[in-house]
Amino acid sequence: MFLRAAKRVAEAIPNTHFLIAGEGELESELKAMAVDLGIDKRVHFIGRCSDVAGLLSISNTCVLTSTAEGFSNSLLEYMAAGKPVVATNVGGAVEQLLKGKRVIWSHRMMTQRWRNT
Repeated sequence: MFLRAAKRVAEAIPNTHFLIAGEGELESELKAMAVDLGIDKRVHFIGRCSDVAGLLSISNTCVLTSTAEGFSNSLLEYMAAGKPVVATNVGGAVEQLLKGKRVIWSHRMMTQRWRNT
């Protein structure tokens, strides 16, 4: 979902770049998808990040696209850094984001909207 949305953002805002932090079993699949979507030069997979504050300081917007999540520490870190947040509605995200008056990204609505892009 994130990479398909990133493609749309990249088309609208040509100088946009995307950082994906973390490691996992889907990394090679996501890298291949970035190539297939033609955004691989704008998507940077940085692996495990030990300097979260530094990463957030250079970020304009933070995104959480989990389909299953407990209470997200990532959202708390994004909000503490004063960043706008785009998130799926999982694990208390609505409650956290509404308190901070941040953006809500409805998983069901956006999945349907971006499915064919």
